[in-house]
Amino acid sequence: MNAPVQEDHAVRQSPRLAIKTPAYRRGKILRATEIEGSSEVALERDPWSAHALASIITRDLEPYLLAIKNGIHFAGEAAGWEIKNFHKRENSIPRGRYAPGFILDLPVNEFQVEGLQIRERTCLTVCRGKMSSKVWSRFLLTGAEREVFSSETANLFYEISDHLVSEVICQVEEVYLDHFNEQIAQEKGKLVRFDEVGNLRFFGFDIGQSTAEGDLVADQDIKSEFARITAKCDSSPSIYSNLSFDGNTIRREPIGEGRFADYIVSYHENAADFFVMSQPLHELAAEKAIEKGYVTPSGALTAMAELATRVGSKF
Repeated sequence: MNAPVQEDHAVRQSPRLAIKTPAYRRGKILRATEIEGSSEVALERDPWSAHALASIITRDLEPYLLAIKNGIHFAGEAAGWEIKNFHKRENSIPRGRYAPGFILDLPVNEFQVEGLQIRERTCLTVCRGKMSSKVWSRFLLTGAEREVFSSETANLFYEISDHLVSEVICQVEEVYLDHFNEQIAQEKGKLVRFDEVGNLRFFGFDIGQSTAEGDLVADQDIKSEFARITAKCDSSPSIYSNLSFDGNTIRREPIGEGRFADYIVSYHENAADFFVMSQPLHELAAEKAIEKGYVTPSGALTAMAELATRVGSKF
């Protein structure tokens, strides 16, 4: 009697799915609490106080740059991955803006790990009023123009990104807390601590064979595809157990010039995971993305940024 055939659960490439520009983004949302003796009060910052903190940060960027580098190397070494050729991308500079809170985009870094070429950028949002601070980091898998990546490669990229970004955010948070307390001590003679009130993750990529009309992923098993390519990431309940896919769970996000991304989202307590499949950006939208600091224009990254802004504004 023949042995039963076991289903192969290994990562495999869908014959109808061409993966381009895999991208990963993670954000940690931090609420500041004033500590005075045995009492604790949620901090509310006026615009002037937030502006003063922004000034402290912009005058002392080097600790943030070192935190990112050290975080990537430390997490890579702990996982047994050798980080090679880590460097700041040429002509990449920090960018600060008010919208209305202060947002700092740190320079773009590039490095190699496990044969992958990865581009990284971390940003920081300074809290204002009752809003929480946010530390974001995004990784992009780069390659030749129009290069299509296998599901195996995407799987490895998301595993590495999930691990490295977690450490980067923790180290940047420590530097930010030091600056935060420096400013609060000058202003109020008090100290604060950070409490994590949210954690957002975004997994996404562009579809190689774009369809300008009709449904982007209606004929794709989006749940199974993302389960495969994120199989080695932190398998918290927020990824898998709450995913119940009926006809209303695939949502659509416009990315400009008549193009769109389809995404699904899973919420779990104070965490959320977004899985984004996008059409490539139209040429005009790609030019706008580059103007905003996206060195490699990506429909998925564009959709992820918009979703991050929308969800982050709730904290």
